[in-house]
Amino acid sequence: MTRPWMFNRYKALALVMLMAMATPVDSAVSDQQRERAYQLLQQGEHHAVTALARGDREILLGLLALEQGKTKKAITFLSSSSVQGDPVAAMIRAEAYRRQSVQAATRAGNYAHAVNADISRLKEAKLSAGLNEAELRLEKFVAAIDKKPVAVAAVVTPEPVEQQPVTTTVWVNDNTTPPVSEAITLLESVSQAIESWRNDWQSRDADAYLNHYHPAFSNDKHDYASWSQYKRRINRNKTFIEVDISNIRIVKEIAERSDARTVIVTFNQKYRSNNFSANGSKQLYLTRTSADQNWQILSEGNVGSSPRKAAVRAQAVTPASKPAQSSNSTQWAINIAAFDTRSHADEMAAGILIDGEQQPFVSAVPLGSREVHRVRIGMFASKSEAVDAMMQICPQLDVSDCWLENLPGNGN
Repeated sequence: MTRPWMFNRYKALALVMLMAMATPVDSAVSDQQRERAYQLLQQGEHHAVTALARGDREILLGLLALEQGKTKKAITFLSSSSVQGDPVAAMIRAEAYRRQSVQAATRAGNYAHAVNADISRLKEAKLSAGLNEAELRLEKFVAAIDKKPVAVAAVVTPEPVEQQPVTTTVWVNDNTTPPVSEAITLLESVSQAIESWRNDWQSRDADAYLNHYHPAFSNDKHDYASWSQYKRRINRNKTFIEVDISNIRIVKEIAERSDARTVIVTFNQKYRSNNFSANGSKQLYLTRTSADQNWQILSEGNVGSSPRKAAVRAQAVTPASKPAQSSNSTQWAINIAAFDTRSHADEMAAGILIDGEQQPFVSAVPLGSREVHRVRIGMFASKSEAVDAMMQICPQLDVSDCWLENLPGNGN
């Protein structure tokens, strides 16, 4: 007859063996490094953490919590919406559940004989691949902790030949890491703006809520006017609104001059009201004209969406106008497009929102026996100034065939 204390010893031994089978071997990360990594991941502010790919923070937190025997905490990390559908997270989560089951059986002592078959099947489960993959990610993360973040270097673009198509880009993508202090400051500023927007949304105060939107706001269905009408109508039917936001990330930033900036932000959103509920990912275009101004929403939609209207630099709302005047005999203009009809050219010019004196305008240009209408931005006193502006503006308008033209000082 097996004594209860012997049964418990065997169960404890089985648990140790089971966990050893599922633990990565030959890890290059020391216990001290693992503890430091766990602390930094929980804080979420270190540049190595903010540079992680979506879901990796939760996977690493889950791995390290699991190693500390905190299976419940590991399951919480690995059940986050940011790792939904991730096979590595799913395998580690399954491992956490497996360890929970074995621990429960061990605690049950000689009452656990009823689940012996289940424990045997758990031992045969092959989940170490997920742990090994997570371990590799942990090694990369630990290596990045003490590395200095790489500052964005200025790119010198050769001056193009006149009428040469523009092919450069002004996007700074999310795998180029700005200086850590600047990146943290920017993320904090954006996070505060989103939190203020969330609170005003929950308050059902339509005026306060809409104050977060730029007058040039647009998405696939609305401009600012129709969006305002739509939201006011929706709010009238709400008795309460609850919005939870998590995992805020700046995924792209438009290279701006001075302090004017536009960023694309993604996050997870849980929405609940008296008559509607939805969970998902959302994307905002946020813009501001200077560091002391509030961020405003230029566009809102699903991840990957974009504004309907082209928006350049600080997106200040300025109607299409005549070019800035100068005493120079000749000046430079950026040609954006040409149309056979004036109305189409005017429509495009009106849709380009740009700050400063150099505004979109339309010129009628004789071309053989007919007349074309060119949409231009200018005028610029020097060719180098025009080239610099063209490199900034045209990629943002998604126009690849802009060209420069030397014109009389009045631009007409």
